[in-house]
Amino acid sequence: MFNKVKISSLKRNRLKDLLIKTTHQKVLSFFLAHPTQSFYGSEISKKIGISIGQTSQVLNGLFKAGLVKKERKGKTELYNIVADFPVLKTYKVLNTLVSIAPLIEKLQNVSKRIILYGSCAKGINTDESDLDLFITSNYAEKVLDIISHYAYEEYYGFSEIRPVIKKAVEWLVLEEKDPVFYNELQKGILLYEKEIDESRL
Repeated sequence: MFNKVKISSLKRNRLKDLLIKTTHQKVLSFFLAHPTQSFYGSEISKKIGISIGQTSQVLNGLFKAGLVKKERKGKTELYNIVADFPVLKTYKVLNTLVSIAPLIEKLQNVSKRIILYGSCAKGINTDESDLDLFITSNYAEKVLDIISHYAYEEYYGFSEIRPVIKKAVEWLVLEEKDPVFYNELQKGILLYEKEIDESRL
């Protein structure tokens, strides 16, 4: 069955401000968004907006914890993430959910169900992966319009959003018509499901 999470966000991404707050979290999140790349400490410092001293301290801590690897290049060192570290996969999924919170909030207005599936739901995505969203909605054009206006700078560890949009009646028969895809969705993360108005039953 689905792993259900509740995502909420206001105009700015408050979840990101709250959950990716410390310098350690910011550096780790940066690495996880680019798991196949290596960076110099000075690059990380500029991209995240923290001092060289802070960056060096954080990198040293992450290296001692076994979360990053380093390679000597001349007089300096290159760092990259240990992407297959089990805990990091879960933390990466959290970062993905945080980054798309504003998008999911907007999609809720025109959707009955939203499921994150595929590599991003498993924490094994790279910055070249698709973000796979299954959306039950009778307003496909509105869904696509909302997604098209989602700020690219909010993309976290993926290059493109790939929605699969089905009407409510199509969802009801999906298990029978496409059991393989349905089973894949069952392994995903249920981000939103509209509550049933029992008074109308």
